Amino acid sequence: MMIIENLSITNIVAGLIILGVGILIADILAKLSKKLLESFELERVLGKRFPIYDLLSSIVRFMVYIVAIVWSVFQMGFEWIVLIMVCGFLGIVLIWKVLMSIREFVPNYIAKLKFKPKKGRKFKYHFNGRLKEVGLLESKVKTEEGELLYVPNKLFSK
Repeated sequence: MMIIENLSITNIVAGLIILGVGILIADILAKLSKKLLESFELERVLGKRFPIYDLLSSIVRFMVYIVAIVWSVFQMGFEWIVLIMVCGFLGIVLIWKVLMSIREFVPNYIAKLKFKPKKGRKFKYHFNGRLKEVGLLESKVKTEEGELLYVPNKLFSK
């Protein structure tokens, strides 16, 4: 079983160019999709501050990355085994990202359910303020100086 087939400098350069252009296109499409989604004003429909725009633009970016990597690997002349290893690595990165998101989500959600922060309550942490709005993961606090801050709900448990 051969891992590399028809290896030439031209194929390697072409594969790297495809990968670079794919990364640029992924970033551009992610920004465009975020702007497009913001124009739909989904926050008004959802009624809560939720990072839906960032999530969907990250999915677009990730999908274009996958296409660019697969195309460049085949352009360079590598066999399926290399592609499987690359996809396995990308799967590990995706699982890691999901686990880190859950790690951030769970304490904030539990703090909201357990401590039930009330609107208008005074809040004191490293600043003084009053609770304006309670969200699923974070709440709006208006400081005495008039600034509007987004504070994670897990701070209410401290």
